[in-house]
Amino acid sequence: MCPFTCILSIADCMRLPDDRRRCMAFPSKNRLTPIWNSQTVRKSKSGMTVLHAPGHAPGHVVIHGNGIALVGDCLFAGSIGRTDLPFSNPPQLAASLDKIAALAPETVVYPGHGIETTIGQERLTNPFLNGTARIVGR
Repeated sequence: MCPFTCILSIADCMRLPDDRRRCMAFPSKNRLTPIWNSQTVRKSKSGMTVLHAPGHAPGHVVIHGNGIALVGDCLFAGSIGRTDLPFSNPPQLAASLDKIAALAPETVVYPGHGIETTIGQERLTNPFLNGTARIVGR
């Protein structure tokens, strides 16, 4: 079980339709730990750093450190997260991908779906990171 839970910011949550806002605000039986951009999160002796990475979703974060990056749906092996969803923002995703691509090349990337990869491999083969494709916005 993951010890951290991330939700949209209050401002983003308030822009949701009433029926979705109620669902997102439902209390959880697990304790929520708020996390912030650039915060180092420690659940053991070594820490992980939180990187705000909006674009696919406004409250999206990447948690990285110790040679790994938990990127969720921002980056996949050979692809990127969708930007046609409500609240997605293509220019923000492009900026977030630049921050992710700046991590060390040996960093192992664990996406929300699909196989693991590395930052170095994605810099070479992912068309959205190597310049052969671009994110088209609304």
